Amino acid sequence: MDLTPVWVKGGATRRAVALLIDLLIVMIVAQGLTALLYPAAGGRVIDSTGFLVDCRPAPRPADVVLPPGFDAMADDDCTRSWFGLPVMRAHVVTGRSSGPALKISLTRILDADRAAAVTFDVASLHGLLLVLMRWLVERQGGSSPGRLLMGLRLIPLVPDTTDAERRRALSRRYLVFAFPLAIPAILAALIFAAAQVGLQAPDEALSALVGLAQLPSSVAVVAAMLAVARRRDAFYDAAAGTTVVQLVEGARQVDPEERAAPAGGRSVPAVTLRGSAMALTLGLLLTGVFIGEAAFSYATSGQFAITPQTIILWGGTSYELVVQAGQWYRLALAPFLHWGAFHLFANLALLLAAGLLIEPLLGAGWLLAVFLLGGMAASAASVAFGTTGLLAAGASGALMALTGAGLVMSSVLPDGARRLGLQALCIAVLLQAVLLKGQIGPHMVDQAAHLGGALAGVALGFGLRALWRSGQDGLRLGWPAGACAAALAALTFVSVSQAGFGDVPLVRLQIPQDQLPKTDDEWAARAGELVRRFPRDPRSHLAAAIAAGSDNAARDAALAALDHAYAGAPAGEAARWRRNALVIVGKTRRKAYDFDAAKELFGRAILAGFTPDASLLGLRADAAQALGQFDAAKADLEAQLRLQPDNLAALNALAALLSAMGDQRAALEKADEVLLRQPDSVSAQRQRGWFLLLDGRYAEAVPVLEIAARLAPSDAYSALWLHLASLRAGQGGRIAEASASIAADAWPAPVLHYFRSEIDEKALIATAADRDPVKAREQVCEAHFYIGERHLANRDPARADSYLFVARMNCPKTFYEWAGARAELRRLGQ
Repeated sequence: MDLTPVWVKGGATRRAVALLIDLLIVMIVAQGLTALLYPAAGGRVIDSTGFLVDCRPAPRPADVVLPPGFDAMADDDCTRSWFGLPVMRAHVVTGRSSGPALKISLTRILDADRAAAVTFDVASLHGLLLVLMRWLVERQGGSSPGRLLMGLRLIPLVPDTTDAERRRALSRRYLVFAFPLAIPAILAALIFAAAQVGLQAPDEALSALVGLAQLPSSVAVVAAMLAVARRRDAFYDAAAGTTVVQLVEGARQVDPEERAAPAGGRSVPAVTLRGSAMALTLGLLLTGVFIGEAAFSYATSGQFAITPQTIILWGGTSYELVVQAGQWYRLALAPFLHWGAFHLFANLALLLAAGLLIEPLLGAGWLLAVFLLGGMAASAASVAFGTTGLLAAGASGALMALTGAGLVMSSVLPDGARRLGLQALCIAVLLQAVLLKGQIGPHMVDQAAHLGGALAGVALGFGLRALWRSGQDGLRLGWPAGACAAALAALTFVSVSQAGFGDVPLVRLQIPQDQLPKTDDEWAARAGELVRRFPRDPRSHLAAAIAAGSDNAARDAALAALDHAYAGAPAGEAARWRRNALVIVGKTRRKAYDFDAAKELFGRAILAGFTPDASLLGLRADAAQALGQFDAAKADLEAQLRLQPDNLAALNALAALLSAMGDQRAALEKADEVLLRQPDSVSAQRQRGWFLLLDGRYAEAVPVLEIAARLAPSDAYSALWLHLASLRAGQGGRIAEASASIAADAWPAPVLHYFRSEIDEKALIATAADRDPVKAREQVCEAHFYIGERHLANRDPARADSYLFVARMNCPKTFYEWAGARAELRRLGQ
């Protein structure tokens, strides 16, 4: 019986599981080491992959500075730990940008003193530590834990290899794979070292550098996955002459590599700078345009940083600029613009890589065609599906098109390192671009443009692949295709004759007069459509804020978008718009009984303007009173009266508030102040009579309420209160006389019918019901109060008690009936 161990090539699933096991072990060990170093390093050596995360609300550290226009909604301190020992602390601010209304989180790493700090992340070493672990174990003839558990082993391809040769092969294998993994770790170490000596790069620069540094390792991982999935040895195995195998029964055997034949047509030119002439030309053109942008920004703003106004004037895209204003030429120009030097640098690096690997496949003419067509497709996707209000610019969409076309066209290459490298690069770039979210520095990532460019490139790639197969000389018609693409881009400039070039008057971006909604309900119903079609019109975002209802996040997003829509206006005008918007939305929330939101919105309105608006203090006081926050309401009303000492409405409101607080004598003093200045004030006379009624001074209330009823014969509440005061004073009912001139078809007419014994209690409560839930709640609360009052007048406090209790529980605290129910229940000992 043959007991010789035999091997076959390890499968993709086994190798993937083995890798995950080894990586998990490395992460656990790395986090443990970080937990030991964390206190000694003052919290500046971290591991961002800590498995356990605990986030708790916390005040924002003083040195955590938010970007301009960022509207913070929540602050938390989050700690990642390893078996209870911290490995990273960070402060996370959740909120919305004043630009596109997208909820985002800003994370700032904190040191042990809870100060924002630049740290070294041990997670950047995980890949290298994995390589080191496998190399140390396997050079001794063993297998890593993951491979051991999955029955895998690394062996030389050539049988009977000596130990020295095997170790050299292993060293070559892991050195080749470790090199791309070392790049992000080296960059992280350099950034950390620079920060320790006081040097720090801008966020935009760091984002670009980190993204580019991660690309080689991403390409290496993707290349390895592709090779293993095809049951071939990866590039580092080929370099070292090794293979990963699985132990089975039988004779020693490794499956032979199957080499795919290249597609038909001419041979593909070698990778050279000379063969990348068009990519280099496009790179020079992008650089030249950026220099022009910077010069223009300096001439108009005094700084070289690219401003939104520069992007608008030079051809950036947004829905309103392209679709509403009709400036379709922007679809062709936007791919040639960039927001900053590092934005340009990152795209130039990708363009050079595409030129080296893809241009030899496509030829100069077809590369130009894919760049132009893919760039316009990316711009169109950004306009059609991008974030509302996003001003887009950059060549990344066109580069995604080149990458997508390159991925499809890679199939014409012979099976080998060049084909594997091109496919790995394309997949890594596409994944990185499509998965990238949020912001890079101060700018939003345009995912719609990335995805649109990639899909356009894939579609063009399939067309080119078919063309390659049909021609014996490979791709043809390259220069005619490039010329046609350029002509199509030039055709978009026909729109200049109708829409003009550059900036667009704001009036052309606003809702046309004949398309304005006619009612409040129509504004709310069409809010989403109006925001999409007219994002530069503040009224559309105001409608969205109202339509958001109790959804605080959606409302804040709409208000942030409103700020963005008015960003170009003079500071005073923009502040006035914001204040008015907050007031309008606050009133809608007040009407919907969302008093917390109303108070918060009125408070923001008070802080929104350059000059104080005393009336806003009154609005906030009303919301505070509705919440039962009487002291806060009183402070606001007193502040309003200090600013507006002649405001009798505010003085009346303060009197009503004092009555609700149970201080009827102080309320009477304020009512008397109003009457001294305006003796014929119906509201002051009626309030004074009501305060006397609640204070138990019924006989004194009667003549005061008679004056109010005489001044306003159609006022139902003066009639009701006069009737109640007269009954409680023992002077008989006055309802028939007092209600003679009051309309019988509107609330509170049913209460009058009830006191005239025309309907009973059940009928009154049934009549109070209404389809509008807010209106129904108010009328039902009043119905219960006046039923209770009638029982009190009839000396039946036991029956009155339950009705008054319902009124106190359901009436808004701004209603006279709430204060009345409260006062009566106190007299009843409740």
